Amino acid sequence: NIKGLVIFAALKSQESEVGSSKKRKSRSSDFGLRANRIEVGIQLTIERLKEILEMIKITLPDHSVREFAEAVNGYEIARSISNRLAKDVLSISVDGEVWDLSRKINKDASIKLFTWDDREGKDTFWHSSAHIMAEAIEFFYPGTKFGIGPTVDTGFYYDVDLPEGEVLSEKDLQKIEQKMLELARQKNEIVRSDISKDDALAMFTDKNDELKQELIG
Repeated sequence: NIKGLVIFAALKSQESEVGSSKKRKSRSSDFGLRANRIEVGIQLTIERLKEILEMIKITLPDHSVREFAEAVNGYEIARSISNRLAKDVLSISVDGEVWDLSRKINKDASIKLFTWDDREGKDTFWHSSAHIMAEAIEFFYPGTKFGIGPTVDTGFYYDVDLPEGEVLSEKDLQKIEQKMLELARQKNEIVRSDISKDDALAMFTDKNDELKQELIG
């Protein structure tokens, strides 16, 4: 009858609307998932770009570039090139300034690594040797005052003022050299410390080292 046909048509219409609603929800859900995946992908790309931009770029003498994720020192750069170079390297120049191997580089820079074959490498080795000699002299002669200790073409020297006017003999030089070898074999780390001029003056004032005070002042 007519009433039955109207009810049947209404039910079919409701089913059709429900089906359409489910399809719309399904399409909306799929779109949302795709949008989320795109957003995640963009975020990952941005993070990667940040990492690349924040990498420290070290330019070598041959113009090749090595990238590091964090601050790096000369020894670590040498080791990234070869174990042999890491064994032989003595110092590094950073944008034209010679640094020790432990000092960290925290920005893009052009560098050159020095070995014993380079004058800069020899100077670094002899400079460290002068510090060891000073330690050896101070071991035998506490209270020694130290002037300059530069490198020269054939090695290094140190101006010293021994306590109570003592004078070094050839025999003294031999025992100092033996003490230097003993200290070198201990492989103690030489650590760079940046301090203010006032603190440096205070340190050598406490040691009553007028020669160093004069050099700093």
